Amino acid sequence: MKLIINDEFSFKAKTIIKKGIFYTLLMSGIMYGAYKSGENYYNEHPEYRYENINTDDIDEELEENIEKIEKEIPGHIAEEVKVIEKTNETLDTNIAKEDERKVVAITFDDGPGKYTDRLLDILKENDTKATFFVLGRNVLRYPDPVKRAYDEGHEIGIHGYDHKYYTDLGIKCTRRQIVDTYNILREIDVEPQPSIRPPGMKYNSELVENLDYSFILWSVDTRDWQSRDKEKIKQVIRDNIEEGSIILLHDVHECSVDAVEEILPELSIEYRFVTVDELFDILDNDLEICNVYKKAKVKEKQLSY
Repeated sequence: MKLIINDEFSFKAKTIIKKGIFYTLLMSGIMYGAYKSGENYYNEHPEYRYENINTDDIDEELEENIEKIEKEIPGHIAEEVKVIEKTNETLDTNIAKEDERKVVAITFDDGPGKYTDRLLDILKENDTKATFFVLGRNVLRYPDPVKRAYDEGHEIGIHGYDHKYYTDLGIKCTRRQIVDTYNILREIDVEPQPSIRPPGMKYNSELVENLDYSFILWSVDTRDWQSRDKEKIKQVIRDNIEEGSIILLHDVHECSVDAVEEILPELSIEYRFVTVDELFDILDNDLEICNVYKKAKVKEKQLSY
């Protein structure tokens, strides 16, 4: 095969070669200039030439800096330890102050209902634990709030199945209501306390002696179901609360939830709200089955001199 090179190809080839030679010379000139510039700088500053640098001085300076840092670190650590200790002292003081607050139990009947979830949010925001005496038929309708209350550390007790008075039902039918509600709660993995609250405070000695439960009544009756007025509800609580109190409210009324939202921050300065079981435990009271309780007794504190 014969290679044919025409004049146009020859012209383009020569042009490319000339450009290559030009750029090669240009780069060589730039590099030579940089070399001469550096050479002139080191001629003017011979102390910066590598052969004139004393590496022993560098090593000595580095060692001095390391020793300085090693001396400073323990001081910084000591200061951090002081800050941590001071923070812990403050936390311990705050906890002690909190433990000095009076304890009361806040309880809710007739639920769960459509306002129970909102109530649980309020209780959580105020670091408050409560006791819920639930109705079996309402647990079937609103199982999630009951399970949530139980999982968040609140106490679950039994009110009945459909709010009928125990005294009207008699022992056999009352027991049936309690057992049915208990089984409904167990189906959603909730373990209720062995405590019941008779609707309308309707009970008698025969019921108390034959039902193996603690009868939990109340000492502060807000009568929220009657007034449906959050201001009246709050005032009843303010006027009657004292250490060992058991407060009665209903989470099926929006006014009651509104009242709780407003009064908890106010009263939490002086009172700590706990479950019924915790109330009796903190105040060193016995909580036994086949007994009736309206409040926890506060034992006289002995003064030490």
